[in-house]
Amino acid sequence: VFGPYPGAYTTDLILAKGLQWSWTRGASVINCSWGGGVPSPLITNAIRDAVKYGRSGRGTVVFGGSGNSNVEEVIYPASMPEVIGVGGLSPCNQRKSTTSCDNIGGTQNWGACYGEGLSVVAPTTFIGTTTLLGGWCICGNGTSAASPLAAGVGALIISKNINLSGDSVKMIIERSARKVGNYSYNILKENGWWNNEMGYGAIDAKAALDMTPAGPSEVYEQIPPVIKIYPPESGIFSSVITLEADIYDLSGIATGVNSPRIYYHTIQRNDLQIITGVKISQDRYRFTFPVIPLSEGFYYYIAAQDVSNVPNVTTYPPGGKGYNPPGKIPPERFMFVRNTRTYDTILTSNNVPIPINSFRDTFSILNVAIDKIVLDVNCLVNIEHTYDADLIFSLISPSGTEITLAGGVGDSGRNFINTEFDDEAQIAIDSSLARAPFTGVFKPIDRLWLFDGESASGVWKLRLVDNGIGDKGNLLAWSLKFRFSDGPDYVTVPGEFSLVKNYPNPFNPVTRIVFNVPRSARIKISVYDITGRLVKIIIDELRYPMLEDFVDFDASGLASGIYFCTMEADGRFIDSRKMVLVR
Repeated sequence: VFGPYPGAYTTDLILAKGLQWSWTRGASVINCSWGGGVPSPLITNAIRDAVKYGRSGRGTVVFGGSGNSNVEEVIYPASMPEVIGVGGLSPCNQRKSTTSCDNIGGTQNWGACYGEGLSVVAPTTFIGTTTLLGGWCICGNGTSAASPLAAGVGALIISKNINLSGDSVKMIIERSARKVGNYSYNILKENGWWNNEMGYGAIDAKAALDMTPAGPSEVYEQIPPVIKIYPPESGIFSSVITLEADIYDLSGIATGVNSPRIYYHTIQRNDLQIITGVKISQDRYRFTFPVIPLSEGFYYYIAAQDVSNVPNVTTYPPGGKGYNPPGKIPPERFMFVRNTRTYDTILTSNNVPIPINSFRDTFSILNVAIDKIVLDVNCLVNIEHTYDADLIFSLISPSGTEITLAGGVGDSGRNFINTEFDDEAQIAIDSSLARAPFTGVFKPIDRLWLFDGESASGVWKLRLVDNGIGDKGNLLAWSLKFRFSDGPDYVTVPGEFSLVKNYPNPFNPVTRIVFNVPRSARIKISVYDITGRLVKIIIDELRYPMLEDFVDFDASGLASGIYFCTMEADGRFIDSRKMVLVR
């Protein structure tokens, strides 16, 4: 995740992609001998994904160095609760500091960071190591050397029992740590007595392995399938809705009853139903939903498993578990699509302009008073910034969902000018085709469609993180383009066909005729006069299930009097009602 030696160039985007690449390709342990700066949504989400979903849901174990600035503050990402933060231990069982025994003649004049977030300590100076350009030296030092030693203990634990969860590995490391040095371990935490400078104590590989219960030790292939989806957008559907996805795995995708599938429920019914995918090319599968009534919507997720001895499972959105068949346990969130007439509206933040400062979180807010379900959302920004690659910005919904729009892009270029983020854009913001200054429409790094199905009502936040030194910038403006249904968000399909009413009644000259449609059918609404003569066929067409569907009747040119409205469904007479036209 770092550029060619000795430059060591990187960005938050590169670091996050490295983390994501590692756990999705089966990494059991990840060591982060790097850190600092303001927490980045890119890195945070990648680590949380690894810990939650890695090793087929058992959890990849992530370690990080506490930092080398000798202060009571563990650096990010070691400070994250999901990461095992590793501090530095001197050869004399002291916290490595500027006064510890290894600072001989000022050769090790530094100290390990400590405090909340510290898990354990490990040897940190005079470490024997290979060198980047080949060879060997007794030159390893810093918590960048301590962290991989602890990670090695984590790997040993997993090698003894591959079925252990990541949480269990962390527990064993912390509970087996030795209470070394002249320190008072007097703070009781989850896994025992803890000290502010030493955490739970020094790592102890033998004690950790002794504490580890025996289990299967053969590590099977742990790479889950990859799912890349092409979701339909909400709108009017006159036929079935299809969804396509590319699903592939090096060992192959399971077939038969364990083939890729979609689990879904509707707005009105919470019971999960299943659609099995049909393979239409080498990696592409097609899923066909049943005919969806007008105003109805589907919440859904895709699941697939490979053909390993112990199947690896993946879902989209991620987080589902279970195999044979895949994804029996749903993820935390679902995708959403709805058959409805739509309208778009643009809302603009008044909380601008705002300066963007180095090594600091910047938030701008947009209050949305529209209490409707999001069908689609795009984000438009105007940002001036001296070094785009140092800038990460994300959109946070009122429910707390955070989607990264851009980060680590643009190299040394500057500015985002009238930049719109849209999932349907042709060019991704992190592709080689996108260059600073960014102007136009781009796919964001994460997918905005994960907001679909949430309520728009509340405070939306644009979060900006600048992890560069000496950068300057301003958030000049931003807005959100929402797509909503033009009808109510929660509907009930009627139980039977019925001609409900017309109103007003009496009327002059227009009245609204209301009727119920429980299933798709050809509906015919006709008007007769009092003698039984046909006056007008108002509609004769296919209508979809809907509670209180309607059509307007304009009686201009007709004489005052009594008329009758009749309803037929698929040629079957349903009902007739009297209407009074008064001039």
